[in-house]
Amino acid sequence: MSDVFLDTEPMVIVTVEPVDVPVVTAGNVGRTGAVGPQGPRGPMGPIGPPGVSAPSAVEVFYVERTTTQTLTPADGSYVVMESSNNYSGFAVLFEAQITGVIVAPNTQMIFSLWQDGACLGRIGMVLNSGNQIGYGPIHMTRRLAPPSGIHVLQLRAEVVNVGGTAALLMGAGGSAATELPGYMRASYA
Repeated sequence: MSDVFLDTEPMVIVTVEPVDVPVVTAGNVGRTGAVGPQGPRGPMGPIGPPGVSAPSAVEVFYVERTTTQTLTPADGSYVVMESSNNYSGFAVLFEAQITGVIVAPNTQMIFSLWQDGACLGRIGMVLNSGNQIGYGPIHMTRRLAPPSGIHVLQLRAEVVNVGGTAALLMGAGGSAATELPGYMRASYA
């Protein structure tokens, strides 16, 4: 004999009727609602590795010269000012100023920057190509990055012209008739 099962649950019939859906055009778009509140801030990320510490002193050195120096081509590459210092490996701004320079006619004075006995290149020049003696202050700057350790920086001057002369004017200052000192300095950039 076979088993017969009768379903005693009532059957539900759902009828879906078509609905008219309006066509949205640009004229029917409403205004945008207000922006909701900002959500909570997430957790802070991990702390990164420590960086390289910057040097604590801003100025590495400052030297002055208070005496005028007359140069000829025979003097060669003359050391105007120099300083030996310990550098951290960070970049420095080298700066030098000569209060006045007098150059004979058809003569030039070349300023060069040296580090540890090696010429880094010309940093300034005064040229007198006429018949009058040239005169003028000169200010030189250069960004350098000496490696970590002790290094000697020099500002040198050289007269180029056989028989020509040039003078670097520097003094103690104190009056309108006396030049201020020439100086050379380096500070961390």
